[in-house]
This record gives sequence, C-alpha cells and structure tokens, in this order.
Amino acid sequence: DKIDAQHKKYDIMRTFLWINTMKTKEICKNNSVHTIVYIYNFNTDDLTEKATNSVWSKILEDLKNKYGDEIILIPIADDNKIIALNSILENYEISEYPVLIIDDEYAVEELSSVEEIEKLLN
Repeated sequence: DKIDAQHKKYDIMRTFLWINTMKTKEICKNNSVHTIVYIYNFNTDDLTEKATNSVWSKILEDLKNKYGDEIILIPIADDNKIIALNSILENYEISEYPVLIIDDEYAVEELSSVEEIEKLLN
C-alpha cells in the first residue's frame, strides 16, 4: 500500500509537470523542447501488457538518450485515477493504453520505433 501511495504521489507531480510544460509552451512560442507523455497502466497482471510496457520503456529510453535535454519525457500511470490527468486526457481520442502524447498534439497508441516517433518530433 505504501508503494502504491508513493507511486500515486509521483504521478500527481508528473501530471502537474505536464500541465506546467503546456503553459510554458503557450507563453514561449519559440520553445524547441519536445514533450513526450507516456500514459500506461501500472497495476496490471496481464503479462502481455507488462511486456508491452517494457518495450515502450526501452524505446523511450533510447529516444531520451539520443536527444537528451531536447525532450521532456513524462511517464504517468493512468490507473491511479488522478482527476487532473483524466481531465487532460478527455481532449484526446484514446482507446487503449499504453499511449504516447507527443507535443500535446499526437496520440500514438501503436508501438513504434524510435525513427517513427522522431518523424512526429520534426
């Protein structure tokens, strides 16, 4: 229970980080930093979903290693039922998780390679 509570606390902080990056992009129109928000289910017993999360995690790690400070990577668990997160996600047509939201515009639900994600960044 303590680990789940701690994880939810961090997901709340990550959600507020995402909100603040959106506000910053509105103010600073020439901002060249990309935001990639990775929404996933944390408490799952489905082995396929756990494997998918691991693959997404590796792809995003490779992308972050390649671009460094040019990308803000924000992983957030959807199953923590964070009201602020749910409010934001209503703006996207998301049918399944995990999903990437790139630069607050593109929702990518299907597993992609680093190269496919890079195309959306450019």
